Amino acid sequence: VDDAKEDYVGIAEDAMAAFSSAFKPGKHIIETLPILRFFPSWVSGASEFRREAAELMRTMLKLRDVPWEAAMDAMVRA
Repeated sequence: VDDAKEDYVGIAEDAMAAFSSAFKPGKHIIETLPILRFFPSWVSGASEFRREAAELMRTMLKLRDVPWEAAMDAMVRA
């Protein structure tokens, strides 16, 4: 376990922290005014929400892809 190239527990902790932070009720104005999701990204309330959503997506994809790729590499080597 100590020789592992990736820190799977760290990836999971980062994903859970990002997930719980993103879904706090009332954090973004877009929850109050859903019409803001159609506004361009240069609008102040929309840009923060979109930036955080993109970061959450990168974190969740890393949580999904890193262990999968490691398992596939291990299967190929075996």
